[in-house]
Amino acid sequence: MVMPTRFRTASQPIASYDYTDIDEGTGVVVFYGFTHKEESTESFALSQRATYSYTIVHSKSVSTTDATKAYDHDYDLSPFNTPKTIKGTARVMVTFGGQAKPDSARSIYFIAKLRKWDGTTETEIASAQSATESLTYESSPDTDSFMQNVEITIPRTHFASGETLRLTFELWSTGGGPVHTNTIGYAHDPKNREDTNSTKVIETSHSTIMEVHIPFLLDL
Repeated sequence: MVMPTRFRTASQPIASYDYTDIDEGTGVVVFYGFTHKEESTESFALSQRATYSYTIVHSKSVSTTDATKAYDHDYDLSPFNTPKTIKGTARVMVTFGGQAKPDSARSIYFIAKLRKWDGTTETEIASAQSATESLTYESSPDTDSFMQNVEITIPRTHFASGETLRLTFELWSTGGGPVHTNTIGYAHDPKNREDTNSTKVIETSHSTIMEVHIPFLLDL
């Protein structure tokens, strides 16, 4: 008697991958960081779709010479409907910058943290810090911006149904010499619109897209 052949249907972690990494055995999904606002509350989120962000660039003034965290924003993916597992090399690409001032030695960098969020408890997975960049004054107004990619090595991490992948983005600033008030900030618009703030921190030649590449284990 011929036994019927049974085919196992793999449970895919995401409906589609943007690319695969055969060496790591992962399917990589590109998410975009953006904000949305309902009434008076602005929220930070991640999505596979390149939607319009409520705010294109977040920027603020800093004046201290000590290491200062200017921003600490949590970008959340929608909760997973089924269990997922991530592992491998994640990439976070962000443009950040500021307004340089005469006799100022301000430097800026960012820290990207990947976390698990279950609605109550936040669990650290892995993180990476960008290279430190300096704001160099040449003429007024003087905007310096930098686009950087940081790679984060993710250990095998399981997400249960209902749990969320979170990117925590921190923008840091340090200063030296005379204390000046500098405006610094970073971009997060999936549609790559220009920085429209009166005090620009992102040069027109630089992208305003924030990309987060996450590796999901393939069910081979």
